[in-house]
Amino acid sequence: MVATDDDGIVDHCKENGIPFVITSKECFTGSDCVCEVVQENHANIYLNVQGDEPIINPTDIKKVMDSRKGNKGNVVNAMCSIKDEMDYRNPNVPKVVS
Repeated sequence: MVATDDDGIVDHCKENGIPFVITSKECFTGSDCVCEVVQENHANIYLNVQGDEPIINPTDIKKVMDSRKGNKGNVVNAMCSIKDEMDYRNPNVPKVVS
């Protein structure tokens, strides 16, 4: 299911038979959209693929899902190493300490 407030994304979903939910304009982040969707749609697992990751490798999604199966009740996040110093210094690139 795609959660969006964007008409172009809704049109794409309709054209391709992709289930979607129109979220409110009050959602500022993808996480806010997921929270809104959760209130009305029950599922065992919610997977949030951010809109700025449209070409994420499906194998990486499977890895996250497989990791989640062994960590029931926990939040699982994907991460990768930062290899570019500009990304390291960019405040818009999330950082993870593990």
